[in-house]
Amino acid sequence: TRQKLSLFCQVPPDCVVSLHDVSNLYRVPLLLAEQDVGRVICERLGFAGLSPKEGPCCRVAPVLPLAPAVMSPKASSQRLGDWKVIAERTDTCKEEVSIALVGKYTGNP
Repeated sequence: TRQKLSLFCQVPPDCVVSLHDVSNLYRVPLLLAEQDVGRVICERLGFAGLSPKEGPCCRVAPVLPLAPAVMSPKASSQRLGDWKVIAERTDTCKEEVSIALVGKYTGNP
């Protein structure tokens, strides 16, 4: 599918991002990180080469690479781990919560 989209849209295959349905919103950054979207964005914007330690870019959670001076690789992997924990907790919620919004002076009749 990625090759087909690349062919018809005239985009390099590594620039095609797949964001399929996920169980909760917190899984989206994890999908982006799995596909190394941060590296692709940095290369397209000309930010490649900021980190000699980890190839063209150093990963920062969830997806955007920066130099180790800004965010160390250890910290970025910890932050990505935090996203995984939040996603798992959200998937295992058992109680339903009702949320009500009340507004005054909203201009609605």
